[in-house]
Amino acid sequence: MNLDGGDDLVVPTYIDVFSGGGGLSIGMENAGFRCLLAIDIEELAVTNYNHNLRDKVAVEYNIRELNKNKIIELINEKNPNLKKINVNAVVGGPICKGFSSDGNRDVMDERNSLVDEFFRIVDEMKPDYFLMENVKGILSMYRPDGKKLVTEWIEETVNKMGYNLKYKLLYSHHYGDPQKRPRVFFVGWKEGVVAPKNFLQHQHIARTWMF
Repeated sequence: MNLDGGDDLVVPTYIDVFSGGGGLSIGMENAGFRCLLAIDIEELAVTNYNHNLRDKVAVEYNIRELNKNKIIELINEKNPNLKKINVNAVVGGPICKGFSSDGNRDVMDERNSLVDEFFRIVDEMKPDYFLMENVKGILSMYRPDGKKLVTEWIEETVNKMGYNLKYKLLYSHHYGDPQKRPRVFFVGWKEGVVAPKNFLQHQHIARTWMF
């Protein structure tokens, strides 16, 4: 897992397949990961990502047209000195409007299927870990056939792929954010790799905000 252009540092790596302006990637960067590739369908999001993040690796691309071969091609383009590609994690926050209480919560909303696309990429890349974020409404949303909750489908899908799964509803104000914003985080890890420690624990961080 040598990711350098000359030194011998071993750094865990990831790709962000719904990057937006880089929110999840900032967390991954702070945790010591290196981003090899970030994908978003919006040009402005890509511009913001490359402005905000240390690793300027975001490209404009439609995830529905993405596959493993294209990902490898794009990683090589963005990391010309990379000696070996080893993606340790796939992260992303698929578009949430179809699940949100602020929307229509229509089980037939085609945007909901972007969750399927996220896990298709996980299945193709087979990283050690994955991290997916979405709104609280995903917990009570059903699949298009109306027979199974989205969370039930996710758990069954990743188990068949050989991953353990935990998910939890977290609130941003527990982590120092000046608003009470609920978000669900799904974390998966392959059978046989080290399970995440201190999994999604609350960290009641006190901060003073000036407005």
